[in-house]
Amino acid sequence: KAPLHELLGALDAAQTRPALLHALDALAAFGEAALREHREEDAMHMLDGVVSREAWEAIDERRRALAGLTRRFRTSAALGSIATLLVRGGSVRPAAIRVLAAAGTLGADAIIEALVAAPQRQRRQAFLQALREVPVAAGSLAHMLADSRWYVTRNAAYLVGELRLAELEAALIATRAHADERVRLAVFTALAKLGSPRAMGVLQAAVRDPGPSIRVVAASALGALAAERAVPIVRAALPREQDPDVRAALLGALGQSDSEDAVALLADAAAPGGLLFKRKPARERLAAVHALQRMTQPSARQVLASLTRDRDAGVRAAAAAPPTSHRRSTSLTPLTTPTLEG
Repeated sequence: KAPLHELLGALDAAQTRPALLHALDALAAFGEAALREHREEDAMHMLDGVVSREAWEAIDERRRALAGLTRRFRTSAALGSIATLLVRGGSVRPAAIRVLAAAGTLGADAIIEALVAAPQRQRRQAFLQALREVPVAAGSLAHMLADSRWYVTRNAAYLVGELRLAELEAALIATRAHADERVRLAVFTALAKLGSPRAMGVLQAAVRDPGPSIRVVAASALGALAAERAVPIVRAALPREQDPDVRAALLGALGQSDSEDAVALLADAAAPGGLLFKRKPARERLAAVHALQRMTQPSARQVLASLTRDRDAGVRAAAAAPPTSHRRSTSLTPLTTPTLEG
């Protein structure tokens, strides 16, 4: 029942093995009581005090004794309770990160579980930021990517993308043919966020994936490629693509390519078609106009000027609108955000 600062003081003052073990037993009892009584912050401060002393301890026997105490609290229940403190401010959060980081993959697992279970975006962001500060998180996520449960694999892929863990790129690519479309969506979204040449190469092939949501991600990612690579892929994909969302994403990628070949494809997509037959959907025409608005080519401005006299009022208004800024998509651009729930 002594206050924590007195227990830590007794630990520092212990000069004999019996005195050291007595101090550690008292600290263990303090921590167990704190967790039992839902005083997670007290338990965390106790472990933080022991972890910091273990890191600086020069005597092997004392360091092993301190490590023995911290091992007693490396259970999923104890670390999960401490992980909930990551949403707090002040000195609580950095102390909780130190304790969880010292627990290695078990600490990372506790943060991941808290992240997946968090009901609010703000709390999820707090746990996600904490994962960035725990170096061993990549090991936990590598195991999750190989899990047989679809939602575990999907959550791991999502987190790999959010954390930009380039060292797990090969593991992501190995999961790209997963039978569940939800997993593939998370995998390809993560690859788009990594944005490496190899990842982008895999994404190019995904424009033929059977899942429309996958093709949308792949099409959106084409905007990050050079025009000489992106335009031929879009030119080949448009004739066979029937899904309106995917077609709109392909046209949007052309707007980021900003080349004469892209202008020609967009001009054709924005054209009205016949009066009775082969009329084009208004949504597709508007997607082409918006893509033209993002381009700097003079020919794009000429196409837009001609469309200000179009029969469709929506097309006329979009063509006459001020140009939008030309901003090329990058690996940091969030293309979509899968939910974390299982």
